[in-house]
Amino acid sequence: MSNQATEHKYITRWPKKREFLAYYLIYKVYGSGNFNIGEASDLLIKEFCCNRKVAYNIIKRLYRMGFLIKVDKVIYKCRGLYEILDNYLSKYILKRCKQHERESA
Repeated sequence: MSNQATEHKYITRWPKKREFLAYYLIYKVYGSGNFNIGEASDLLIKEFCCNRKVAYNIIKRLYRMGFLIKVDKVIYKCRGLYEILDNYLSKYILKRCKQHERESA
């Protein structure tokens, strides 16, 4: 397990409804434990009535946005919801402060 695989950028944009609900469903079923990408895609296929390609794309998107941590090639783990929200809040506040400084200067 390399640091490159586990360290990832946090949220760059707020997820769409389907992405967030997919994250919540995966987090509800697996918690903060490890899961196989196949298990998660089967869960999404069953619950969201989507095909395999859409399920894999949702999982990859969640990883890129920082909701999931890649442990191994096909093993993922969910970040805690509060950890994600705390990080998003601090980034948002920092961004707003920088904008305010630019406007007032």
